[in-house]
Order: sequence, then C-alpha cells, then structure tokens
Amino acid sequence: MKKSGALMTVFLTAVILFALFHRIILNANQVSFASGGDGIKSTFGTVYHIKHDSVYWHTGSMNYPFGESVFFTGNQVVLTNCLKLLKDAGWDLSDVALGISNILILLSFVIASLFIYLIFIELGADWWLSVPASVIIIILSNQWERLGGHYNLAYAYVIPVILYLLLRFYRKPGYLISVIFGILVIFFGAKQLYITAFILILWVPYWIFLPIHDKEKFGKPGFLVSHLLIQFIIPFAAYMIFTGMHDPGVDRTAYPWGFYPSRVRLDAVFLPLGFPHGRWYDPGGPVRMKAYVGLLGTVVAAIIVLSVFIRLFKGRGWNALAVTGHQGWNILFWASVLGLLVALGLPFSPSWERLLNYTGPFRQLRAVGRFVFPFYYVMAITSFWYLWRWFSRNRTTLRTVFLAAVLLFAGYEAFWNIRHYPRMYNNPAKWFSDRYSLPEDAWYDRHDFDNYQAIFPLPYFHVGSETYWIGATSPVQKDAYAAAIRTGLPLNAVMLSRTSISQTLMNLDLVLEPYHDYPLLRGLPNQKPYLLIVHKKGGLTPYEKGLISKAEQVDENENLRIYTLETDSIRSLTRDRRSELMSLAADTSSDCSQKIVYEDFSSLEGGVFSGEFKRPVTFFEAVVPDSGNVLVSFWFEGADRDLWPRTNFWTELYAEDGSRYRYLYTDFFRQMVLREGSRGLIEYPVHVERPNTTIRITMRNKVVTKGEMVVDRVLVRPEGCTHLLREDTLSRVNNRVLHPE
Repeated sequence: MKKSGALMTVFLTAVILFALFHRIILNANQVSFASGGDGIKSTFGTVYHIKHDSVYWHTGSMNYPFGESVFFTGNQVVLTNCLKLLKDAGWDLSDVALGISNILILLSFVIASLFIYLIFIELGADWWLSVPASVIIIILSNQWERLGGHYNLAYAYVIPVILYLLLRFYRKPGYLISVIFGILVIFFGAKQLYITAFILILWVPYWIFLPIHDKEKFGKPGFLVSHLLIQFIIPFAAYMIFTGMHDPGVDRTAYPWGFYPSRVRLDAVFLPLGFPHGRWYDPGGPVRMKAYVGLLGTVVAAIIVLSVFIRLFKGRGWNALAVTGHQGWNILFWASVLGLLVALGLPFSPSWERLLNYTGPFRQLRAVGRFVFPFYYVMAITSFWYLWRWFSRNRTTLRTVFLAAVLLFAGYEAFWNIRHYPRMYNNPAKWFSDRYSLPEDAWYDRHDFDNYQAIFPLPYFHVGSETYWIGATSPVQKDAYAAAIRTGLPLNAVMLSRTSISQTLMNLDLVLEPYHDYPLLRGLPNQKPYLLIVHKKGGLTPYEKGLISKAEQVDENENLRIYTLETDSIRSLTRDRRSELMSLAADTSSDCSQKIVYEDFSSLEGGVFSGEFKRPVTFFEAVVPDSGNVLVSFWFEGADRDLWPRTNFWTELYAEDGSRYRYLYTDFFRQMVLREGSRGLIEYPVHVERPNTTIRITMRNKVVTKGEMVVDRVLVRPEGCTHLLREDTLSRVNNRVLHPE
C-alpha cells in the first residue's frame, strides 16, 4: 500500500490543483502569476534571453550597454538555458516559455507532496495518514506566496527533496545518494542562491551531529571527508567558480537592503493571521511574510517546548532534545529551528544593524524571513507525525473521531490559505510574445529597429544596485519589456539585483541634471539613436522632460509616445544647462543675498565638514530670516561608494520659541540631483512657515562601520533666488560649478 499511497498523494494533489487552477492551466501561455514587479521582470528576462542573447551566461536584456550575468537577473536560469539550448538546436519554444514556466511551477507542488509522503513513510507513519497529511501540508505551504514574483523560490519540491535525501542517507549511507545530493546542490543553486542557503542551514547541523550521535557509522574520517566533499563542498565550490567566471561586476553592493523589513514574526508562524479563527488577534501592523504551520503545528510546537523543558529539568541531557523516535529527523528538526531563529533576525536587532557587516556572504541574503521555509515543512511534518503516534498508541473510536476532526480542520485551513490564489494569479499576459496580435502593437510594424541601439524608457526605472532606487513603480515597465522582446533592443533601464554601482551611476547620469560630459556615451558601441518610449500617464522629472525636448516623435499608441533620441542631442543638454547657469549668473535681478544662508565650512580643518556618521551627527544649523519656500542643497563625498548614498538625513525646523514644527526624513540617494565623480549634490525643497526659523540638518548611516562622511557647501536659498559665488578660478551658481567650455 505504500506505493499506492504515493500514487494517491500525487493524484489527489494534482486533482485539487487542477480544480483550483484550471483556468490558469488551460491558458498557461496567456497568463502570468504576477501582475507586475519581479514576476513580469522574470518572464521578460527569460523570453529575451532565449530569443535575443547570443551567449548563455550573460544577458543584454537590461543595463545597456553593460548587460548582466544571468545569475543576477532573477530569471529561471536552468529553465531559460535549457530552452535556449533547444532553440539553438532548431526547436524554438520561446513563445511558449511562459506557459512552460507556469506548468512547471504548479507541477513542483505535486512533486513536493510526493516527497513529503515519502518522508512520512521514512519516519514510519502509516500510509493512510501520510496521504492526506502530505496534501494538506503542501496546500497550506507559504511558498504559494512566491508565485506572485519570485518564481525560483516558488518551486516547492526543493526542501522536501533535500529532507528526504538526508533521511535516506541516515538510514542507509551511500555514495549514490551523496552524488545525487551534490548534483542537486548545483541545480538548486543555479535556481536561486537562497536555496543553497536553505540547504546549508539543514546540512551543516546534520553533519555536525551525525558523527556525535553514531561515531561508528558516520564518524570515520575517510567516510566523513568523502561525503562532505561530494555532497556540498565540491559542488558549491564548482558553482561559485563557474558563476564567478561569468560575473563582470566588480563593484556590487556588499550589503543589500531589506534585512530587517523582511524578517518573519513568531505570530505569523504560529497564529492563524488572516484566517476566520484568527480574527481575535490584532498583529499590530502589516505582516510582510507568513509561514503559518497550522493549528495542529502550533499545538505540537507548544507540546515539544514544554516536553523539552521538563526533560531538561529532569537532567536528561541530550536526550531531552529528542522530539521523535527518529534521530536523523531530530537533528533536522533542530536545524530547522535554527533557520527559524535566522528568519526572526536573531541575534541581530535594529540597533545592532552594523554588526551585519561582519557576517560575510550571509549579508547578501537580505530577505532572512525566507529561512522560515525549512522550518515550515519540518514543523508541519512533525505535527502530523505526533498525531499519528498519539493515535497509534490506542486506536479507540473516540480517537478515530478526533483524528478525523483534526484532519478536516487542517484541510479547511489549507483550503482557506490557497482559496484566493487562483484568482490573484490569473493575470492576462499576451505582451511577451508576438504570436498574439494586440491593437497597441501595430506601431512595431512601421519601423526598422536595426536603426536603433537600445530602448530608453521614461519614466526611467533603475532598481537593483541596492544603493540607488529610481522609478520602482514606473508605469512604463511592462511596455518597455514588451518592446524589448518584440524589437530585440536592450533596455538601458534596470530591474535586476546587485547591479554594479559604477554602471548604475553612468546610466543614472542620463536622467539626472545635466552637469558634465556623459561617460556612458563615450563607451557606447555605436552612435545610433536611442528609441525613447514615454508612458503617457507617467510623472516625469524636469530632466526627463529635457530629454524629450531633444527627441523627435515618430509614433504613438494609446499608452505610449515613441521618439528618436540622438546621442548628440543628449550631449547638447550639458551645453544648454551651462548656458542657463551663465544666464542666471548674469541676471542680477534675481539676486537676494540677504535672504540666503550659506556655509562653506572654511573655518574647519580642510574647509569641509567631516566626521563619523554611524551615529546621528548634526552638520548644519542656521536661522532662515524669511518664511516661504526654500531650496536646501549641499555636496557630499561618496556618491560612488557602496552604502554611502543610503545615508539617512533629516531636516528639522524650529520656531523662535524653540518648538519644532516640521520634520523631514529622507536619504541621500533620494535627493541627489547630480553628481561629479564621487561627489553628489543633494537638493530638496522645504517650506518655511515662520520668519527666523532655525533649520537643522542631521545625518546617520546605520550600516557603515568606518570612514568619515564629508559634507561641503550647504546652501539655503529662496526659490527663484540666485546665489552667485565667484572664487579665484571658478564661479558657482546655486551651488553648481560653472564649468568652462
């Protein structure tokens, strides 16, 4: 019956998923699980790589003219390159790549249920309980949330497969299992580095305690070294060497943003947040990540904690940590608890955020809440194992009724968890393929795109460097992706991860205030024009409007205006801006020096403000004589350094009586309007309500551990007023150097 139970598990899971997701399954190639964000970016990257990239491990889809390693795109690298290999062999499936991806992700939940069933059998549970428990666990899984964007993390079979292989190895160690495990380390690592981390957090404690538990079986040096090498060390080293060989980025961020916001909360693991029977509890704010283990899991977790404390109190030693009769599973259980602690953000607290700088590669895994995934599966399996053991000890009618009630309630929780996903993930998506004729696509047939070098979308978006964030919600994203796929042109925009900081700045220069020659334009492979795609409903910055003023409109549709933008036209923006500054310098009518506050720090050593900024430090405080709208600007050093543009700063306004009436909190990168080399100019508006207001500016960077921030030339001027400063060899207009021709 064990084999029949496996077939029943697969059949039941498949039937349930088809009943819930049949509209998506039957239209798999016209539906996207995601409606935006990382999901459609992943679809775009996959299709573009198959269709247009000439190499396997680098993509030109975004970040033109540099492109990016496929391992930093968020694409499904394994699936993508398999389909690309088929295309190169003459079988082009790029137009159905979305459908293949959708089916494989849903199928992964069926495969996961099978391996959960096999784990139950390995633990000695009866097949008749293992079947419904396996189906319930996979339907209740928090990995359904990943379908909304992180496709690589949505493959549900990964953790159950790893758990099963480790259990099999415990029962019967062998080189075949180790080789399979090692191959999967490479395969899963190519999907997503987080998966490697999930494996590691289970594998390391497993191999630490195996030799301690059974030295005769697992502790022999030759045995130990050979299996450690085969299972993880050699595969992981090979993976890192291979990815490093295909990674051109040398200045990626060492500390991605998001560690604390992504943490999981204990109530999101053990309480039914969002369920009807959980409405009594107020979580006290939004919950970013849930991993509810079910009411049964919560009860069993409480029993385990209580039992462990009682056994420890009785002096049972290591035996106090036994949660089941299977020593291998006990090790995996406590390894998953370690994963839960990491997911909670322990041992780091927000006040100790700087300590993350000393955690090496771990800090790259910013979304630590995802480490709850292994704990969910281990805890859920353990809870049903407890139910089975309790029932098996005395199979009375009353216990049978209770067991049935528990299974029904667990099934209800699983259904409630998944009920809204079929509707949420049924998003029409015909934009990725030219096999679907859409009215808004008619303009593609009217142009020869060989005459262009890249697509320049506006409002511009650049998300991925972890140092600068521009236009994360730009409405042009999907249209830009569609245009890139249809035309084969790359995007100079970015929606990636860990993008090179120097490359980021060279592209951002194009959409910041024109100030100097553009380094990027000097390095372009040709001087063909950009294809400028402007969304009609997008809010544009003054500098983006300046780009449009230099472009020639060649087409439009319901949502977009299409332009040709010559590279020489972009260069002319710098000359125009210089002429504008010269005109301001010559116009004495706008001079209002009496109303301007200027601090050049000439009285300080070095003529600049310099100091550590890991704690709040006030670098400017002065009285603004008049009320009204003012522009505050200052220069800072480190615009091209990792973490430094993420410096927080806040502006406080105080009335004459000392009471604070305004507080503005922001970051350097959000207010930087231009840069010159490593220096960036911050400029932002402030409304001064009362005369003789004291303005105070304070900065802090909670992640930089050493170094001094240099701030120079703070200027507070009323809007419409010009500040002109003539020095020995140059002039400054409104805190900008008036560069010579």
